Amino acid sequence: MPETDQVRAILLKSDTQAKTLESDITSGSAKFSVLAKKYSLDKTSAKVGGSLGSLTLSSSNGLPATFTQVMKTLKAGQYGIAKTSSGYYLMQVQKVNPASEQSFTSVKSQIASSLQQTDASAAFTKFGTKILAHDKSHLNLK
Repeated sequence: MPETDQVRAILLKSDTQAKTLESDITSGSAKFSVLAKKYSLDKTSAKVGGSLGSLTLSSSNGLPATFTQVMKTLKAGQYGIAKTSSGYYLMQVQKVNPASEQSFTSVKSQIASSLQQTDASAAFTKFGTKILAHDKSHLNLK
């Protein structure tokens, strides 16, 4: 399992606004979740206090590359600001879940199921190819 970070973020229009909110949060005069609900341009995450859940540190997490780059530099509890084409993200890494390995026993049934699906798909493709090769009918559309 790859490393994941539990992250929350507020999408804002300007760097100045992001820095102001970060200052309000770190000084204790405001709560992240309240500011996310009030100011975030991302209404989906705003509804849940800015929570984005657990994200991998790869570009396949669906977020802008600059967001992921800043996220990689943060430790649990730290804040960062990432400039993206959508605006400025004020983010906080809440928790880092280190990479881990799963035991074979815990993934054995998933592997077996995946192999069965692959075999079934290959057999179906082979069967379809044989039928098409021996099909003597023709369809004329006019």
